[in-house]
Amino acid sequence: MVVTEELVEKSLSKLKSDKSPGPDGLHPMLLRETADHIAYPLTKIFQASIREGIVPDDWKKANIVPIYKKRTQNRSRKLQTDISH
Repeated sequence: MVVTEELVEKSLSKLKSDKSPGPDGLHPMLLRETADHIAYPLTKIFQASIREGIVPDDWKKANIVPIYKKRTQNRSRKLQTDISH
């Protein structure tokens, strides 16, 4: 896997600014607006992680929110899916 500064900056610039912050508390709008400044250091961090084969525990965390289907006449609420945001 090759991680380039251009790839990181492009990925950051595609973040949806109307989404909630993740477990790190950083709002996607902040990451998106500062993409050109933070892409280089993030690239170095990602490359080191790949090179060393270590994924920090914090990167494995996510906020999981259940999404329920609408109620039907004869059915109770059913879990549609879990999403991570």
